[in-house]
Amino acid sequence: MIFYRKGVKEINKQGKEVTYDLEDKINAAIFPGLQGGPHNHTITGLVVALKQATTPEYRAYQEQVISNNAKFAQVDKR
Repeated sequence: MIFYRKGVKEINKQGKEVTYDLEDKINAAIFPGLQGGPHNHTITGLVVALKQATTPEYRAYQEQVISNNAKFAQVDKR
């Protein structure tokens, strides 16, 4: 699953809107080389992962990961 920005990136010196052009670059990099079509096992894996990410257990796990990393950072600074 790939997320990217769409819309206006900036306004150039001439006052013209410059938009993000990431979609074509991403599609050219991925299709057909890395992924040639809709693979059901990939779609199913994403569905399962996103479903798990909505559970309280997953949130608790992520909070523990953050806590562990904070502790590691404290020890690593010594």
